[in-house]
Amino acid sequence: MVAGATKLQTVALFDLNGKKIISLNTKNSPQNLAIPTQGLAKGVYILELTSEKNKLIKKVVVN
Repeated sequence: MVAGATKLQTVALFDLNGKKIISLNTKNSPQNLAIPTQGLAKGVYILELTSEKNKLIKKVVVN
């Protein structure tokens, strides 16, 4: 969860060119959320987690 956040709102996954690959509305999702990566090429992606007050951006690797 995003530090200091009240509730996660959206999850987005981008390729390194900035193209949005996955976008999930997580307002009504359980606390633990799995991001589907089947069908994605191996490599580095950018994960963006957004809450009501914060945004967290991290690099992730899909193997």
